[in-house]
Amino acid sequence: MINNEIKFKTNIIFDADKHRYTLNGKELISATQLMKKHKLAPDYTSVDSETLTSASNYGSFVHEELEKFIKNDEISFTSEVDNFNFWLKKNKLFDKIRASELMVNNDHFAGCIDLILGDDENLIIADFKTTSVVHKDAVSWQLSIYRNLLGLDIKKGLCLHVKGQLFEALEIPLKPVEEVEKLFDAELKGELYKTSDLIELSNIEALTTLQMQLMAMEETRKKIEARMEAFKEYAMQEMEARGLLTYKVEYNGIELSLTRILEGKRESVDTKKLQAENPEIYEQYKKTTPTKSYVKVSCKPIE
Repeated sequence: MINNEIKFKTNIIFDADKHRYTLNGKELISATQLMKKHKLAPDYTSVDSETLTSASNYGSFVHEELEKFIKNDEISFTSEVDNFNFWLKKNKLFDKIRASELMVNNDHFAGCIDLILGDDENLIIADFKTTSVVHKDAVSWQLSIYRNLLGLDIKKGLCLHVKGQLFEALEIPLKPVEEVEKLFDAELKGELYKTSDLIELSNIEALTTLQMQLMAMEETRKKIEARMEAFKEYAMQEMEARGLLTYKVEYNGIELSLTRILEGKRESVDTKKLQAENPEIYEQYKKTTPTKSYVKVSCKPIE
């Protein structure tokens, strides 16, 4: 299934049991180790060992099944592989898989890329996740580290979230190449990585003020809406008592119109149930609407 394969020349040796990479007898730092040390990975210390072991075993099994399907076109009876195969064909990527389980490294760091697909001009680096929750920023760091080690100009990242009947392809923004190099440099210097300052102090001041003003307006809006709801409840009772469906009155050059909406039924489709019980039908009629990226701002007093 792999077409026009992307290769990476390396002499590293990988010990799967210990999850350890070595190069000419020297142990390299894995992407996972690097992220944990610099607090860029999810923290699972509060999860009990039995749950972690079960999740790890499931993740390993799914990765193995997907790898066998990708590399050897082996038939699998798992829903995870079936859904991945369906997604590939639907997005016309079945013949555009370029690499699977590709080990990459430099003199200090190493990792293994789950999947690379696409054309040379539009390569996509992807990682399979079998966790209940996807930590997008952690996946972004992971894919970005791999991208830097591979040394190719890849601008798009994907997290292929597979768990039972669930399959979703989540687009993951990649970190700037320079930011990943800054992480590498911090590790080699024995320092803890610190992200670059995003906003200057003067802009933080202005942004905080604007956000607080918006919050105050939001509180005012809620109070106004509460008063409106109380009035509409009163108007409903009066119109029902008088048998009126509409009522109009003029005041200060404004026409105020009230309309009483009668009880009825609204039909809808239980999409969650449909997806669970009939995933093929759900995928056939699912409509995807593109959304723009945006920054969400929130403020709260520091206790």
